[in-house]
Amino acid sequence: MDEPGPDEPDWNYRDQEAWAELPDSRCGRPGEQSPLDLRGFPENSVWLPMEEVGHVVRLGPINRTVWPRYPIVWNYTWPMVQVALEDGSAGPQAQLLSPYNESTRVTFFKTDYYLQGVRFASPSEHQLDGVSYDMEAQYLHRARDGQVLVAAALLRVGLVPDNAFVEQLWAGLGRLGGGSGPATLVVPNPFYSGLPADRSLFAFNGSLTRPPCTTEVVWLVFRQPILVSRRQRDDFRQRLQDSQGDRLRMETTSPKGVIEPWNLSLGTNRRLLQPQGSRLVLSLNVTRAPPKPEPSDLFGGPDAWAYAALGLLAAVVLLGSVLLVSCLCCRGCGGGLLRRKWGSRSRELLSDASTDAEEDESDGRGGSDGSSSLLSGRR
Repeated sequence: MDEPGPDEPDWNYRDQEAWAELPDSRCGRPGEQSPLDLRGFPENSVWLPMEEVGHVVRLGPINRTVWPRYPIVWNYTWPMVQVALEDGSAGPQAQLLSPYNESTRVTFFKTDYYLQGVRFASPSEHQLDGVSYDMEAQYLHRARDGQVLVAAALLRVGLVPDNAFVEQLWAGLGRLGGGSGPATLVVPNPFYSGLPADRSLFAFNGSLTRPPCTTEVVWLVFRQPILVSRRQRDDFRQRLQDSQGDRLRMETTSPKGVIEPWNLSLGTNRRLLQPQGSRLVLSLNVTRAPPKPEPSDLFGGPDAWAYAALGLLAAVVLLGSVLLVSCLCCRGCGGGLLRRKWGSRSRELLSDASTDAEEDESDGRGGSDGSSSLLSGRR
């Protein structure tokens, strides 16, 4: 982790304006500092699919000539890693030990950054749309040439059981202090259980959030928070107070967005928000298209399909009625014509039969046989 050396001057969270006066400090350079209040979907927003294959998670692919096929790739070898947990000058932090700090990496625009460790802040240092979160986990990575990348996951208290990754780290907090040195732990790989399932994020250039506020740091801040229990948050804040004491900043009101109750008697280890200046913020989102506002008009709103179905049903009913009336009309006309034709034919048959009977009678050949034949025919 990027800790001050033993000869560097002390600093605290209470008087952050004094950071700019420290030797070799870059904390007073506006427009280059972190943290930021990240808002909505900035102009530089890109929507990408997310792929997960084995121990690899990547955003992409995309078809752009100036971008790599996969802008961001997370890759790890071991599902469990060994860390050294200690009290740093900014609070508890865990440093990955070898060989895990060489096999857990994120590739950002073709540059490999290797995970070195994780530190926590409470409340969160970054905000989303003006809202703070209960905690923030900052994963520090370093490239071969020394370039630093920090990936920040926001932690929110929810009605959930203890977060497994956080809980295994917190298990070592009780072993710190008393000059015993760092506590060595085996915990789940942060890439496996310490990052949100949705890797949508903001990317921008900034600085470390503690002296000497090293600049030209790449920041990745995830949109989706990770849920922790209230006990886990409160245990961390109490440990932070016990180890840092009066070096912490005391708040007079609860930060906007944190889950109450929030103990104001415990200090905080967050740096105040910094101006964005002229910096660009890139938004990489795990979808293929930006969310479209729902139209409020009758034919373009969310219920348009219902109106279309009703219209189709009305058309079917109307068509059926027309066909029914047509059939009835045709049946009436056709039935009368048949009756007229059958009546005329019947009269002809009866006339013929009567003529035959008269002829038989006049010839003396009439009898029961002819009557029976006629009656049989009339039946």
